[in-house]
Amino acid sequence: MKVYLASWGNPLEWGNAKYRHGPVGIAYYSYTTLPFMMREYGVDKAIIIALDSVITARSRSPNEKALDCAKQAGLNVEDNLISPGEVKDYNEWVELVNRYVTCVAMTPSSPFWGGVNLGGLGCFPLFGG
Repeated sequence: MKVYLASWGNPLEWGNAKYRHGPVGIAYYSYTTLPFMMREYGVDKAIIIALDSVITARSRSPNEKALDCAKQAGLNVEDNLISPGEVKDYNEWVELVNRYVTCVAMTPSSPFWGGVNLGGLGCFPLFGG
């Protein structure tokens, strides 16, 4: 089993980049390496580690797909800032992180993303401090 372990920072800051396997491989344009790694290296499971503060981020010129994911996850979005609003406990905070990061992972801009099975995606928020 091939496992891809990624630590994520602030997806609001991510722009598209070109990823290529070898000098003549297929070019992938995406804001994350996830679809590239899943397809080109036959990754079976992807594990994303994100700080729990990922849902309290801002950007001067944010990635629109990450902003959309923040809205879908139920986060407040205002003036290029995302925040959780009122949260009753840490478990609810972690659930918001999971929803946001999972959405960002599942919505890359690469046209090669179709057909990649993300059934093996795991998101693990870490307590920053």
